[in-house]
Amino acid sequence: MDSKPLILGLVVLLSLWNVLVATRIETPYPEMLVELYALPFTRLILLALVIALSMWDAQITILAALAFICLGADVIFLTK
Repeated sequence: MDSKPLILGLVVLLSLWNVLVATRIETPYPEMLVELYALPFTRLILLALVIALSMWDAQITILAALAFICLGADVIFLTK
């Protein structure tokens, strides 16, 4: 099975997410997302997802890790 379309779709999706977050600091996160991110278990699941993606494709890993870091930085900034 060829996974190129799936990889391309994930790269585009993660790229759009990163551009949206990076260009607009005022982009509000849903309250539920902020509350979930405050739980350590949620952050561990997201980190495990990034690690699992690292075994699949390097491009997706970089974009997912960047999204994870941006989300964490933004949530920390927005919850203070």
